[in-house]
Amino acid sequence: MNRIINQIQFLKYDLIEFDCVDSTMNVAKTFPSNSVVIAQSQSNGKGKSSRVWSSENNGNLYFSLILNANDDKLNYSQLSFLSGLAMREAIEKFNKSNSILLKWPNDILINEKKCCGILLEFDLLSKNLVIGIGVNIKTYPTNTMLNATALAIENINVERYNLLKEFLSNFNYFFDEWKRYGFSVIREKWIKNCYKLGKTIKVNEIEGIFKDLDKDGTLILETKNEVLYIKSGDIFI
Repeated sequence: MNRIINQIQFLKYDLIEFDCVDSTMNVAKTFPSNSVVIAQSQSNGKGKSSRVWSSENNGNLYFSLILNANDDKLNYSQLSFLSGLAMREAIEKFNKSNSILLKWPNDILINEKKCCGILLEFDLLSKNLVIGIGVNIKTYPTNTMLNATALAIENINVERYNLLKEFLSNFNYFFDEWKRYGFSVIREKWIKNCYKLGKTIKVNEIEGIFKDLDKDGTLILETKNEVLYIKSGDIFI
């Protein structure tokens, strides 16, 4: 448990790989910003809303990126969209013919099946943001709320480190754009590959039409009686 097996530098990031940890999210909080904690497996991987992220040692990618988040002018919660966009573009580089869509607010779907989840946690003590990402590369869990898949199942062949490096390159680029131009440029690119935009969905047990993504990432849902602005939740249908 918690044994470092590899450590390399890529761009401005220090990549530290462990054989097994309880959660990369937890371990990441012990490292400085611009560190990336990777694990071959997790004994207690974290998903959204305290759900467990299945994390066996099976060739999948589990990692957490630590960023300094002390600029009060920036809305760091928007980095869930930025991270999703960066990972979608990374997967797309190795894709042949699959549909790869971004599901609000923080999932990636291949052919309408989940292959990637993203989780953000703020560490108030260090004022760091931890971005945790899990990608099903070789295998996928079957006990999930949504249909799941893995990249290899969809004929997308890539090794963990190659996908991670592609993600970090994309993240660097989009992060600079976000700081320079704001969320609008990320929103525009994200929404081009948005799952169920303009269609009927159910979010937080409320059914309506997914009309748009607001300027801060809020989901705009049009029901029969009103227009709702939803800041968090899960999309079904």
